[in-house]
Amino acid sequence: MPSRKTSSDVTFFHPFVVPGCSDELPEGDYEVLAHNEVMLSYSIAAYRRTASLY
Repeated sequence: MPSRKTSSDVTFFHPFVVPGCSDELPEGDYEVLAHNEVMLSYSIAAYRRTASLY
């Protein structure tokens, strides 16, 4: 199945917690990667997010 990857840079000004992580992460700049799979139909192509990584 075709897929695409996108990345974004985000800045957090305060420490934060990500569900599933046991530690609090410090403020700062982070790169977020997103993996999307294409959902094919007869009329349009749409993408579904399958993973987000930091």
